[in-house]
Amino acid sequence: IVHRRHGRYVLRLVKARLSIDDTEHASKTANLEQVIKGGAVVITGGTGGLGLHVADNLANHGATNLVLLSRTGAQSDRAMVMIESLRQRNVNVQVIQVDVTKKEVLETLDWVNDHVAPIAIIIHTAG
Repeated sequence: IVHRRHGRYVLRLVKARLSIDDTEHASKTANLEQVIKGGAVVITGGTGGLGLHVADNLANHGATNLVLLSRTGAQSDRAMVMIESLRQRNVNVQVIQVDVTKKEVLETLDWVNDHVAPIAIIIHTAG
């Protein structure tokens, strides 16, 4: 779901093939890099194991603005080490403590759009 001031946009799922050849992989990687370039990538559950893994992977593919949403913030040593590693690679990392099940998250997304970068993608890794 992409939240914008004038509405919400929902991507519909389609059945995907399990195999992918090298040409398709390169094309999909290039598409991902184009989508995330300069925009904000919001990751729910961003300070958990899966969220940190996704953040690291996206940084490796050119993401420069990562917003990690978490109910608890960055409390674990692993989270703090990974966030510092991302920042050392010149990735702008914002950690925001917010419960994504509450309506206040909409204010957070507006803040991200206004103060970080326009939201390019939201990845849900909260469990």
